[in-house]
Amino acid sequence: MAMVDELESIWGIHLPTDHRAVLIESNGVQVFGGYFRLFGIGPEASIDIVKWNDPTLWKFAWETRCSDYLCFAETACGDQYAYNAAALKDGYSEVYFLDCLSMSATLLASTFLEFLQNEFLRCAKEPYDTLLAEARQIIGDLDTQEHLIYVPSPLLRRSGSNFKCPKNGRSISDDLQWRHCYPTRRGSGRWKRKSNHPIR
Repeated sequence: MAMVDELESIWGIHLPTDHRAVLIESNGVQVFGGYFRLFGIGPEASIDIVKWNDPTLWKFAWETRCSDYLCFAETACGDQYAYNAAALKDGYSEVYFLDCLSMSATLLASTFLEFLQNEFLRCAKEPYDTLLAEARQIIGDLDTQEHLIYVPSPLLRRSGSNFKCPKNGRSISDDLQWRHCYPTRRGSGRWKRKSNHPIR
């Protein structure tokens, strides 16, 4: 697959054999109604792994927190599944989970196949986050260009705090919502909201 070769050339890496085989066979796939996405390559892919890792698309907002990672899959919330590019060049194909709220990296699997079997396919049946299942029940399936955001961000909350919503006096934790949004390139605005679907 010429586009896989192009990706490897751009990043100076060699994808794991299992990952390469999945790309050649499917060129990306979405499961659980679009709430988990494995990226493809090229203009026919629903999410192009090359464009998604373009620093000007969204990574710039995180400065250097995720610049060392090649993101190849994600959740609808924006959590990323990624390789450490430098490690991949040295033949190590560990998969990391990059949290959507901080882009902090946590080692998730030692190989792509382990990630595919124990994370991606498992979440196709039952997501690790029950709120994703609840969101799907209320919002329905998502287009791959749509993302969900937590409003307000959990980063604004403190354990045991008495934060209240200024509009209705409810605690922040009771005023969480999910919203449709999609990314924009640097210079073209922030993440844009399409519609609002409160879950709780």
